[in-house]
Amino acid sequence: MLCLNNFLIVGTANKLQLDSAKKAAMIRGLKVKDIPLASMKILVGFQEENCRVSGGDELVLLHGIFLHETPTSLVNAIINDFETFIKEYQHQGILALISAKENVVKVIGDPTSTRTIFYLTTLKMFIISTDMESLKFIAKIFDIQFERDVLALYEIVLLGSIFSRRTMYKNVKRLLLGECIIVKLLKDNAFEFLVQSYCDVSSTITEDTIHKEDKRAISILIKIIIEQLSYVFITSRHSKTGN
Repeated sequence: MLCLNNFLIVGTANKLQLDSAKKAAMIRGLKVKDIPLASMKILVGFQEENCRVSGGDELVLLHGIFLHETPTSLVNAIINDFETFIKEYQHQGILALISAKENVVKVIGDPTSTRTIFYLTTLKMFIISTDMESLKFIAKIFDIQFERDVLALYEIVLLGSIFSRRTMYKNVKRLLLGECIIVKLLKDNAFEFLVQSYCDVSSTITEDTIHKEDKRAISILIKIIIEQLSYVFITSRHSKTGN
């Protein structure tokens, strides 16, 4: 199954901003759907109707290549045993699950990184998208300013590319290889999010690669460690302050 279906997911408790975001998504040429979760509402924008699958209280969005699968087989696998499904996830595509039953949004990144997931969060809203321009377009509704990330430029100069979760913009992050993002909707217009790995990509690094590019590999490793430590620190700080 092939789904060319860039999508975005917006979560906020502000109805006026959500309505404005809906209009902005339609201007971008996306079909839209509202989903109430906990004390917030979720706006889902997508390109292709046949790449949006409903199953009871679950809504699934697909973007990419899902070999040997049908919409029905994917939804059944997710609903029956999500943990097993994600452990065996090898599709060349991105899958999003919005569950009204569990009040949760889960977006699984492409393990081969042929497609990218971008995400932006504040204390009151979040945006997850497979398209940077759509994310930026919607973020303007929330008065979010975009500034260049100097550290991302440093990575490009030093390593030739960005290897951390950073993007060219300070307040936008991206998932790395084999990662997923989970947003849990809470009471009182609050939410918490977690980025976690669902598969081990270290097996793709061979001894030959390390010998040939030892300095480069070490630099990348240091960058990833720093990024992980920064993320743990920020998450811990938010937990302590109740944000």
